[in-house]
This record gives sequence, structure tokens and C-alpha cells, in this order.
Amino acid sequence: CDLEIRRFDGGWLEAGPISLGLVPANYRSPQIAVNSEQRIALTWETSENGKAFSAAIVSADLAVEGSAWVLIEAQPTGLWPTVSDVVALEDDSFAFGWTNRGASTVHVRRFTGPDTPLIPDIDNEVSLPALANPAWLRLSTAQNLVLVAWSGEKDHIYQIQGQVLSY
Repeated sequence: CDLEIRRFDGGWLEAGPISLGLVPANYRSPQIAVNSEQRIALTWETSENGKAFSAAIVSADLAVEGSAWVLIEAQPTGLWPTVSDVVALEDDSFAFGWTNRGASTVHVRRFTGPDTPLIPDIDNEVSLPALANPAWLRLSTAQNLVLVAWSGEKDHIYQIQGQVLSY
């Protein structure tokens, strides 16, 4: 399958869907965010040999900027779904979040363009408590705050964790 986008405002704004131009694969769980410049950030799951998360940024006129990039390569699958998410921040950058089941970590990283992190020298912008089998990650934002929430296992008990980040 392919990932396609199309805008709607009481009616379709484009004549037809616009393809992101990806190699056909099993794409699932797309998430989107739109910033004040009307740029769109997308993240999705590919599940061929384990789960991988990818991302792309699309301009206001729905042209893919650069090309899609991989947030994390294929990782082991588990009982609970691992997901990625994205939110638009007030400075018009995007915060992407994803889980890494193999390393029992949750990642949050800001990007200003395709595969262009706002802070290039670090892999993860936050220090979150490690939980086995991280899953169900979600991001939410208001003003300069980002809420990160996810589930995971500690001492054989599944729990919900969360952290508020200030940008």
C-alpha cells in the first residue's frame, strides 16, 4: 500500500489524493500534526520484519519536503502495540515520539525538516524512566508544553507513565 494525503474543508481541496511517493509496504497507524505555517508532519509504522517507525514533512502545498526518513529500524514486536506520534510546537518545529521495545525506551525528538533534528548532538531529548515493553505512546501539546504518555511493564505490572516537557 501507499500513504496518501488530501485536504478537506467542507469539500476536497485537491482533485485527488497526493501520494507521499514511498516504496509500497505494509504502512499502518499514521499520525499527523499541522503547524502554524500549514506544514504537515507525519509518522507511521511499517511492519515487515518487526516494527519500524518512519516520518515525513510535507509543505503547505502538499509537496513532500526532501524524503521520508526512518525514526527507528525494525524492532521486535510484542503483545502490546508500539506506536509513534507527532505534535506541532509553537516554534513551528515538530516533536516526534516513538518507543523502542528492544531497548525498553521511549524517545522524543524535535525536527525542523526532513531528518533534521533541532538539536543534532543528542539522540533523545528527554530522560524517561525505563519500562519493559513500552507501548501505546501518545503526545499532546499546549503552548510550550508537551505531554508524553505511554504504557510499560515494571516488576510484572503494566502501568501508565507520563511526563510533561517544557520547550
